[in-house]
Amino acid sequence: MVQPGFNWRERCRNCTCVLGVGSDCDGPTCSIPYHPSHEQICARWSPDGCCCEQLGCLKHGRVYEVGSYYPRSIERPCTKCPCMAGQRIPSCSVEVCRPKCVDSVQVEGICCPVCQNGPNCVVPTRLFSQTSQRHAPIALNQSTIITDSFDQSRSFICQCQVAGGVAQCEHLSASVRQPVLDLIRSIISHNNVV
Repeated sequence: MVQPGFNWRERCRNCTCVLGVGSDCDGPTCSIPYHPSHEQICARWSPDGCCCEQLGCLKHGRVYEVGSYYPRSIERPCTKCPCMAGQRIPSCSVEVCRPKCVDSVQVEGICCPVCQNGPNCVVPTRLFSQTSQRHAPIALNQSTIITDSFDQSRSFICQCQVAGGVAQCEHLSASVRQPVLDLIRSIISHNNVV
């Protein structure tokens, strides 16, 4: 608690504690009333340096709002630091990424990889006679029939149930495969007509 008669300086203003009044300051009046925390979280000062014109953290040429997080550096966008007053050294933390797809791409300046093709699953290679055989990802909640390119008698119906995971696949016997293919063809032709 400040005692009556105590004097202090707030940037361009001289202030005195007056009994029954509170603080009495001479100097410019600022649209954002001065607070000592502004020394840490003022993104833009007035030309004379007296008033904070914009609160926030100026980092990497951009202003981040108080209470938000900013990347520690452009090269390390996954390390996020809080924009807040009261900490000389901010308590930064590393963001953990869990992509919801198997074909994500890293975009410069963005921490987590981006799923440009939406959420999807990978087709397990263990199903096929050649382990190097690769198939396009399956979209989330979609099913597809995949035939082993090295052994045409081996077909599977695969469904993506967990984004970013491995599709669940069941073997289709020859007697089941043709009716399923016929059903899929009829659905596709019906959707094309509508």
